[in-house]
Amino acid sequence: MAQTTLTDGDLDELFEHAAAFDEGADEREPEGTDTGVGREPVHVVYGGADRFKPDTPAKLGAIALRMLDAHAPDAATVAEVFGLDDALAGDVRTRVTAKLEREPVEDFRADFEDGFGERPDAEEDETAIVLAGRVAEAMDAGSVPAMFGIRVKSFTDVCRARAARTLDLFVTALAERTGGHLPAGFVVTLPKVEHTGHVASFRSVCERLEARLGLAERSLGIELMIETPGALVSHEGTLGVADLIDAADGRCASLHFGAYDYLSLLGIGAADQSLHHPACDFARSIMQVDGARRGVRLSDGATVTLPLGDDPGAIRAAWRLAYNNVRRSLANGLFQGWDLHPGQLISRYAAVDAYFAQHKAGAATRMINFLDAATKATNIGTTFDDAATAQGLLAFFRRGIACGALDEAHLADAGLTPASLQAQTFTEVIASRSHPVS
Repeated sequence: MAQTTLTDGDLDELFEHAAAFDEGADEREPEGTDTGVGREPVHVVYGGADRFKPDTPAKLGAIALRMLDAHAPDAATVAEVFGLDDALAGDVRTRVTAKLEREPVEDFRADFEDGFGERPDAEEDETAIVLAGRVAEAMDAGSVPAMFGIRVKSFTDVCRARAARTLDLFVTALAERTGGHLPAGFVVTLPKVEHTGHVASFRSVCERLEARLGLAERSLGIELMIETPGALVSHEGTLGVADLIDAADGRCASLHFGAYDYLSLLGIGAADQSLHHPACDFARSIMQVDGARRGVRLSDGATVTLPLGDDPGAIRAAWRLAYNNVRRSLANGLFQGWDLHPGQLISRYAAVDAYFAQHKAGAATRMINFLDAATKATNIGTTFDDAATAQGLLAFFRRGIACGALDEAHLADAGLTPASLQAQTFTEVIASRSHPVS
């Protein structure tokens, strides 16, 4: 049996959180979070934990490039598939190609849940240790995506011992290989969260692992998958997402929406399930409100129609569907979503590039106006009262630069510099303009 850091006694103690909840105990933690969230990825790629290798991101990009050349070889085809004008389509295709060559995957989740399935304990033990070695190799080679993590099984009664053991084995083996270093932005995704007891127990496992391995506090970030009605509305009938975030005690980096499990649990049949279903809009709105209050980002669900097979028409239809889903998410303020197939990288980046291209001019004009008004207000000692809207524009440019959809020339058009994007608030941007560093 593979060695772990946590003992059976440790796990019994840590799992008391969930047991106490089930007996009606109050597990609410103080409000507020400190996730250290920096760059916001535009997607997350889920793949089986047994299949990740140091060259996986590059291979996914190479497959996507071959698909792009085969089924959208020129700007005219891109225009037809995604409904863009010819000039924009040419720019989008150029940017998508460059992105797939430079950084095909921004965020990756090595999956021990749906993407791995139910396997003998010995096989999952071995996979966790092998994965740790492969991640260590990728770290040495500089091929780990900008953000990386794993998804374990749920913390329900049936699965939580398995989930804790997998996390323990992976993190312990990785720390031994790397001298205690983890990939940048490392997170662990907890699926099928139903109540704060699940989150509190999982958080305690992370705390104990950090202490045993000498890792920095909160180096094990947590993502919560919202895919059950109980995660949205508590047993007491109150909205529950905020409580789940608080139970993570500052570790919750993001909320991921599991649309299809959620719809199924509501009794909505497969034929009617879609990311556009009104029930999904309701769930995302709750997640969005509570996430925004605590600085926690959101990831939308996946488009499950994949660009598979040899039929060009079917592949382009799948691209178009995924593109439209991404554009709808972007319009609703959700800048991240799942990708399940390398071909979806094309529709993802096409949608993101087109979105920023179509909005950059208007955003630049508005930002220039805000900068002028705020600077004047500061110079005469009054208050600029629309900083919240300007903050949203700043986020627009920060996101566009991070994913490569915008460049420094677009920043200049908006009166910004790369240094402006390092500011946490619009007020700091104005302060730097009013008192530039010499």
